[in-house]
Amino acid sequence: MTESIQALMSAKAYQESRAHLFPSTQSLSWFIRTHRQELIDGGALHVIAGRNVLQEAKTDEVVLAIGRQSAQRAAA
Repeated sequence: MTESIQALMSAKAYQESRAHLFPSTQSLSWFIRTHRQELIDGGALHVIAGRNVLQEAKTDEVVLAIGRQSAQRAAA
């Protein structure tokens, strides 16, 4: 599958566009640290020039999946 490099965005830009979920850059940084492997496995997280770069649509998918899993655990 070919991905466009233009689909990548900085973690800061992602946080700003999802401030209702990640109200600060620190909250997104925590999420990335905590769920790093899931983000990598989902094709959402890339590290380019030492910086975390996110593929927007795939990051959304991973965030939703993790939120769904968290809700299921809380309901059990």
